[in-house]
Amino acid sequence: MTQERKVGWRVSAMMGLIALLTFGGPASSWGYWRTEASVENVAVDAATVAPVSDVRCFSKTEGLLNLVNYVRIEWRGSGDASSYSIYVSDPKAPDKRYLLKDKITQTSVEVREGDIVGELLGNVLAILFGSSSAKIEIVAVHSSGWDSKPAFSDKNIRPTGLTSLLLGGLKCA
Repeated sequence: MTQERKVGWRVSAMMGLIALLTFGGPASSWGYWRTEASVENVAVDAATVAPVSDVRCFSKTEGLLNLVNYVRIEWRGSGDASSYSIYVSDPKAPDKRYLLKDKITQTSVEVREGDIVGELLGNVLAILFGSSSAKIEIVAVHSSGWDSKPAFSDKNIRPTGLTSLLLGGLKCA
């Protein structure tokens, strides 16, 4: 083989490689990536949960001489809800609310003095004695975790004891 044939062979091989890379390699892949495809139309809506309605507070008594006072909260349920959450809030500062009961599956709940003892005690006592009453909020919770807007009881709750919540219980006011 002559020197010219070797150079010609190398030039031909190099041109072939360039042509392959240009038309059959990454450049052809670029055309694949740029291919337009239609996407199936899909409707997406924001989840909304219907709030509960007709929230009512009832004062109840029991025990010897009816000295034990508690409240019963009832509401008309939401068809979207898998459970309900009950909150207590200060009427003077509605942005501060505290979870009282969670994952309630029925449409009524009794709230007794023992329900607010513990972590909530300081917060609820501050509300009850600072404002003299507390609002009850019911929130419908969807199985996906979405919450409804809160619905408020027709009456607030307040302590029945003169000096302490724990000496008389709760009543609707």
